[in-house]
Amino acid sequence: MQMKKFILIILIFSMVWGVAVPVAASEHEITVTVVDSHGQRPVVFPDQSPVIIDGRLLVPVRALFETLGFEVAWDDGNVTITGEEYVLNFSISKDVFTIDGRRYRRLDAPVQIIGNRTMATAEPLLNYLGFRYQFEDYEVLIVTPSGRSHLNIEDMIAYTVQAGDTLARIAAQFQSSVELIMEANNLTPATPLMLGMVLLIPQPPE
Repeated sequence: MQMKKFILIILIFSMVWGVAVPVAASEHEITVTVVDSHGQRPVVFPDQSPVIIDGRLLVPVRALFETLGFEVAWDDGNVTITGEEYVLNFSISKDVFTIDGRRYRRLDAPVQIIGNRTMATAEPLLNYLGFRYQFEDYEVLIVTPSGRSHLNIEDMIAYTVQAGDTLARIAAQFQSSVELIMEANNLTPATPLMLGMVLLIPQPPE
């Protein structure tokens, strides 16, 4: 009888454990950095961080888009993101969004609520709005349209500043130049390099 109770307890524990663990929530902290005409700044997620589920990165919608200067409104499962040129709408559990109420685009995964926050795959939304989006090694880099210079953004490399780095050392490592790196990242000679800062490294023109 005791053995049956023990087996039953093990089975219940296994079922609870299976429900409690997210399908693919990442153990690594995911950071999001925005680069615009004023430089770069991190997106602050006060209570719910971005997560990876089934290979898809989902980001808290309000924190991200309010950092980018949009207005975000919630109404009974429907989300409205309002910018200067476009109004985007999408709903919980749906994988499409509308632009100005009529044109449909598909998301990489359905919108869902995690930690009481609306989470969505932001890349399709940002790409449509003209932002450049890059996700690599648990770091998201978002470059706003105003943050683009005459340099070709597609040829730039995202680099995270390490301990002991200087602009000269980074430039030499990527065969770039200090001047190009400063221009691409809106840096001045007085701007300190911070550990963990994400820099765009342009290639010198041929």
